[in-house]
Amino acid sequence: MNDKHTIQEYYKRKLYGGRGPFARGVDFLSLRAVILGAGYLFFASKTEDAWLRWFLSVTLLGLVCACAELYKSIRLDKFKLRERARIQQAYAREQLLLLPGREFAAAAQAYALSHKEDYPADCLIFPLQRSTPLQKDTVLSILRLARYRQCKDVALFSTAPIDEDAVELLENAQISIHPQGFSVLGAMAHARGLLLDDAGIDLRILELARRKKQARKKNVPFAPERVKRYLLVAMGLFTFSFFAPYALYYRLMAIVCISLGTLSWWMARSAPQQKL
Repeated sequence: MNDKHTIQEYYKRKLYGGRGPFARGVDFLSLRAVILGAGYLFFASKTEDAWLRWFLSVTLLGLVCACAELYKSIRLDKFKLRERARIQQAYAREQLLLLPGREFAAAAQAYALSHKEDYPADCLIFPLQRSTPLQKDTVLSILRLARYRQCKDVALFSTAPIDEDAVELLENAQISIHPQGFSVLGAMAHARGLLLDDAGIDLRILELARRKKQARKKNVPFAPERVKRYLLVAMGLFTFSFFAPYALYYRLMAIVCISLGTLSWWMARSAPQQKL
């Protein structure tokens, strides 16, 4: 398996809930078999020519597959961009976290000085290297320091976000704390050559894929997010059965979809889920 294939498979596994090629193939065939059967039943009520029924059913299936592939392609391309950005951000935060404290503080001050319009003189520049979300005690310490220095605003250069419980604390505080986003932290990392290039991101993905492969004990052939698709198809078939002949067959296929959705949910719950 070459590197390009490994990277592509990494994206697909992440996008489709950890399912491998076999599981995706089972899902692919199951849904399309139901669509083909439903199409055949529909055209059976329109024509008695068996060959024409099959031709129209296969044509309908081909159109559905083409639209589905186009949608999946667009979705996968967007996911690739998001995933590469996520990896870049995670790596940059990790590298900033590993910087000596004085160097990180100097980087924050240097950025603020180069963007004076965003950081007025009475704004407290507060650099903070943390690997976990900031708790209430940390936020209280920042607020006390800002009050002591008579600052009304705090620019928080932190490698970790503020915990939700601590965010509530800020609602009634007279001092505003503004966590700096990745656009700022990324610029700091870029100034010190700490960002990955495209080749570096690919290597990172290959490492993550190998680590995941070693840790994975068994595949999950179905994923929870696929349950929704099975149920939507089942609802469509059941609703259509009230307006078309062969209603019993449409309802039987709806039951098959519900059964597949139930199996998907059960197997996803019974198998251990692992994230990268």
